[in-house]
Amino acid sequence: MKLLLKSLILLSLSLSAQALELKAGDVLLIELRCYSCSIIADETGSRFSHSGVVLGQQAGTTLVAQALGKVHATTLSTFVAQKSKNTSILVLRPKNFMPKENLINVFNRDWRGIPFDSNYTWDDEKLYCSEFVAKFLESFMGPVFPPKPLDFSRNWDYWSSVMNPVPQGEPGNSPGDLERSSELEVIGEIF
Repeated sequence: MKLLLKSLILLSLSLSAQALELKAGDVLLIELRCYSCSIIADETGSRFSHSGVVLGQQAGTTLVAQALGKVHATTLSTFVAQKSKNTSILVLRPKNFMPKENLINVFNRDWRGIPFDSNYTWDDEKLYCSEFVAKFLESFMGPVFPPKPLDFSRNWDYWSSVMNPVPQGEPGNSPGDLERSSELEVIGEIF
């Protein structure tokens, strides 16, 4: 029964993703299953707490890059399996996106293995998910996702218990900022 259910989920994912014709550079916004993820979504006025970017196809498999742990690539099916139950993944496509290099090659050369930034600082030493997505795409598009002052006041007690200091007012972004960006257009959803 479990195998049948897993096969049906993978078939559904395959049909859903094919119907959308995912392209290299597409941004995927997802609701992750964790307490801090729900706080991130609440803090940023979005249902999304995580983001990734489609790198393209390798050996017939769609690869998605994400900053979760170290910056790494994973298969689309593994990325989708991270989502909260009964939610969908929003697919956004960068406008005027015409990279001159293969995204997988650029990712492997310049981005793979960068440590995760649990302090949400806008530097290049460590990266959190939406910072990675914005900076990765900007390496092809130019500065189109400028950071804005972060606001942690809505859930201050939580943030002050897990970060010291809380980067209140420091530059940054969130999956919600990507969702609202005029540089990205909604293509559809993966269920």
